[in-house]
Parts: sequence; C-alpha cells; structure tokens
Amino acid sequence: MTQSKPFRGTKPLRELSNPVIAMGLVIVAAGCDSPDSSSSQNIPAAVESPLTRSDRLAELRKAKFLNLAEKDVAAEWLALQEHRDDSSYRPTPDDLAAYEQRIKLLAKLTQEDRRMVANRTVQTRDLLAEQNIRESLLTLLDGMADVAKASVVGNYGAYCQWYVNLRQSRLGHREALQQMTSLKRSP
Repeated sequence: MTQSKPFRGTKPLRELSNPVIAMGLVIVAAGCDSPDSSSSQNIPAAVESPLTRSDRLAELRKAKFLNLAEKDVAAEWLALQEHRDDSSYRPTPDDLAAYEQRIKLLAKLTQEDRRMVANRTVQTRDLLAEQNIRESLLTLLDGMADVAKASVVGNYGAYCQWYVNLRQSRLGHREALQQMTSLKRSP
C-alpha cells in the first residue's frame, strides 16, 4: 500500500523550517490572543477623526477646481472662491444656501453635474478677470440661469464660453445675456 503525499510537487509543511513562516504564525497567533483585537483603541486619533472644518476649508480654498469626488462641496467651494483673497472668510449657512440654490437650478436646467457648474463658473470669472472684467460668481450663476431658462441651445460650458466671448467683445453683462437669450430653441 502506498501512502499518498498531501502536497504533490512541494515539501510537506513539517519540512518547511523557514523562519519567515514561523514568524508569521507567531504574529497571527499573538493578534488572536489580544484581549480586544477588534477595538480601535490602538489606532491613533488622527486616523479616526475626519478633517476639522478649518482644515477642510483650507483644502477647499487651495483647490483650483473640484474633482469627481467633490461634488457635495460645490457651494462651499464657490463661496470660498468668491472670497479667495480673504483667508479669514468662513461661509455662513446663508452664503452656502445662496450658492447651493443656484447650482442645483443650473444643474437641473442644463443637465450638468453640480461640480461642473461650479468649475465652469469659476473658470468664466477667471477668464473675464484676465481682461479686467469683474463679475461676481453669483452674478454669473444668475445670468447663466436666465439663459438656461430661456431654453437657449447648448450646455453650461457652451453658455459660459459664449458669454466670455461676448464680454471680451466689449458687451456689458446685461447686453451679453440679452444677445444669448435672443437665440431660443424653436417650440
């Protein structure tokens, strides 16, 4: 009668005298014997706690644009961008509500992502500023909402680019919006 080998082509476990395996088993066994190995009491507090509000505001203040994971902070980021020269500025709930209301409206009207509305609005403001044309973010959001409500053909990015082009051709804010809204979709 032949005895079958439990490990074909390899050495049986008892023949492996590798110190690395022995050390691994000791570590696993020690972890299982600890009184409360599932508790988080040994984890440093910095790992457990999320960023503080001022840390989060500092990170948002530095952000040049919002990435995919940051759509929920679009209103807060816009408020900070509006006051980017004031490092002590902290958005109030009313500030956040004003931006949030406009972002939601534009996202709905243009079928755009909220963060894209925020990114394009800041980009528009910055492109205008390079030409010494100053508009607040709220003014831009309200103007683009008027264009979207008029059912003008295009998406939010197209509206913003068209607006920049019209403003660079020396039209004022109201005149640029009037020209844009004059091109409504046919019924």
